[in-house]
Amino acid sequence: ALRMDGAVRQISNAGGGASVFLKFEPKQGPPLFLKLVGGHRAGELADAESVASWLKSGGINVITACSHTKLDDGRALWAYAFHHGRAPLPTVPDLSMIGAELGRLHQRLARHPSTAQWRLRTDKRLSRLSEIRDSLATGALQAGPAPARLQALARDPAIEFHPERDRHGTGRVPLHGDLNLFNLLIEDDRCTFLDFEDVCHSVLPAVVDLATVYER
Repeated sequence: ALRMDGAVRQISNAGGGASVFLKFEPKQGPPLFLKLVGGHRAGELADAESVASWLKSGGINVITACSHTKLDDGRALWAYAFHHGRAPLPTVPDLSMIGAELGRLHQRLARHPSTAQWRLRTDKRLSRLSEIRDSLATGALQAGPAPARLQALARDPAIEFHPERDRHGTGRVPLHGDLNLFNLLIEDDRCTFLDFEDVCHSVLPAVVDLATVYER
């Protein structure tokens, strides 16, 4: 697909289902990070890459694809420059770096022309998640390795699941929505973000992104 010769290695700490993440080391040229995704995710990833490119045009530290192609079997192959960074650490310098760059990310996303559409998708998703919780609470749906424990959690009124409710007076803004350790990269004393698939349904108070970093 790339019309290049080289060594391909599957990355073991990421990917799943119909997605495969690879490191490609060509015989000539720098290494690439590859995402091989099923056809049903091709549109979703294309939308995410569009957001990433828009953020980069505004000076935000993000990783964007350098090329993509559709394979004969319907899957999509996205290629990125391979970044040699590290995962963030629970230290004051790293958290300060993340907080500062995340603030710039939120300010930029708030000006995206699709914000209104993203808000509607967020409301729809939250409504669906609330329906799932109700089904778990009543026993109509059972899931996980400990269904009884999950049902008890779903029934617990002390656990509030309404991240769209604003307790801080800051309103709702588009967020990254999935800030786990694999979507934050520390390189050259700066924080770089990647994977923007969840932006389209994550219009919530900004504190939710911060809470996700701390939680994960």
